[in-house]
Amino acid sequence: EGTPIELRDLDKISRVALGSRKDLIVATVDRLSKPIYYSVKKFQLLNKEESNDY
Repeated sequence: EGTPIELRDLDKISRVALGSRKDLIVATVDRLSKPIYYSVKKFQLLNKEESNDY
C-alpha cells in the first residue's frame, strides 16, 4: 500500500499468474481513496530498457 511497483515486477507477476491459469487482478486507489480493479489478460513490456530517471 502506498508503494509504487516497477513494471518489470508486474511483468513477472503476470507471467506467473497466467502460467498458473489464474486471473490476475490489479487494484489501484484513486485520489478519493476509491479502489479501481483491473483484470490483466496479457501484459507485455515493449521497451525493456532500464532507466534510473525518477
